[in-house]
Amino acid sequence: RLKRDPMATILALYPAKALIQDQLTKWKSALEPLDLVPGYIDGAVPTKERPLVLDEHRIVLMTPDVAHAWLMSNLQQREIRAFLARLRLLILDEAHVYDGVFGTNMAYFIRRLLAVSGIERVISSTATIGEPSDFLERLTGRRPYVLNQEDDGAAIPTKTILLARP
Repeated sequence: RLKRDPMATILALYPAKALIQDQLTKWKSALEPLDLVPGYIDGAVPTKERPLVLDEHRIVLMTPDVAHAWLMSNLQQREIRAFLARLRLLILDEAHVYDGVFGTNMAYFIRRLLAVSGIERVISSTATIGEPSDFLERLTGRRPYVLNQEDDGAAIPTKTILLARP
């Protein structure tokens, strides 16, 4: 998507600040061949620096609390409007944490975000949810296409289990 549309932006939401820092290195490595560098905004990034991150990066990693409290509360700012207008992909990592009351709030937030942006596609990942299709439809308001273990074409290495008795 980024190669076809040189203006497109991506927002990846991570439920925790530490998870952003953990994934940032992987994003940098994956984007290096495309000459792209991801930016991030979490609670530790000063408010006055956040618009610059949106201006300078096409891929931004963010926590949902910052996206809700800062991004959606400042839609009048030029940098935020421009980023959202070019936003084509929303990524939700660790989607299973958006359950219960937090999940209800997140579902409302996602619908507001979809209403003010150009998001065309939502991609999410989760490893520990019973009915991912129903769960993600309630969360995003969109019917998902689920890729699960049956769709995984990666080779599974053989395992050897040894039991050592004391």
